Amino acid sequence: MSDKMVVEIFKDEEWVESNFQSLVIGSKFRIRDPHTKEIFVGDNNHTEFIVTSKPYVNKDGIGTVDIRPTWKYAGAKICNKTNEEV
Repeated sequence: MSDKMVVEIFKDEEWVESNFQSLVIGSKFRIRDPHTKEIFVGDNNHTEFIVTSKPYVNKDGIGTVDIRPTWKYAGAKICNKTNEEV
């Protein structure tokens, strides 16, 4: 069984399972645990995010995108916990 987190992108009015490399600036996405199906909850109980940068590798060698919550701007970063190559 895989321990990779699942990336879901909101596309055509529904959540579609995707991969980290598919995230582009402006994508609305969420992350789901593959075992429990629970949605990742970030700071201030945010569960949906907007991508504000292209995927890149951070100083620790982890694939990352800059994000903001969907309802207001609060810049942040989220790391690729899907173990996918960026």
